[in-house]
Amino acid sequence: MHEFNSITEVVKELVATQNKLAKAEKELEALKQKRSKRRKVNPDSAYLKILTIVRRRMKGQEVLSNTVIKRITYRTLVKESYDSKGFFIKFGDTIRRLKEYQSFTEDCSELKLSDVNAVAQFVALQGEARVQKVFKLGLREAMKDLLHHVPELIFSDAEIKKYQQQSLEQEEIEELSSN
Repeated sequence: MHEFNSITEVVKELVATQNKLAKAEKELEALKQKRSKRRKVNPDSAYLKILTIVRRRMKGQEVLSNTVIKRITYRTLVKESYDSKGFFIKFGDTIRRLKEYQSFTEDCSELKLSDVNAVAQFVALQGEARVQKVFKLGLREAMKDLLHHVPELIFSDAEIKKYQQQSLEQEEIEELSSN
């Protein structure tokens, strides 16, 4: 530590140190506010978690049929105690967005994928990031090698509408997942 020749120098040094401290505190507060803005909870995070689990379980299947995917979905809803009504509302909305996107239906025709509903459901189960990629890059580029895994229709329109109207009871979902 260096010596001070007068009281004036001590006061100047003290003021300079206080100014540095105030500046550092201000920067710290700005950083905290920036972080808190980034940490806002996504209202769809539980839905997206369900899709992530379903997608991971689908990858582990030797045979990927609509029945297997349906069972995986139901079992995940049971295990995660997620509201089936909320799931099917968001799932149905994603399917609707895909089908309304003209390039999506054109891509299905070009790729000779006859059931647009089945493709939309399969893409929706891949998660929102994949859906956005389809909107941005097109079906072929976004799905690449996954396109040959597209099964038949997973859920009928009637099932989706029914499940959007009322939540399934836990026992009912368990029964559906075991069939």
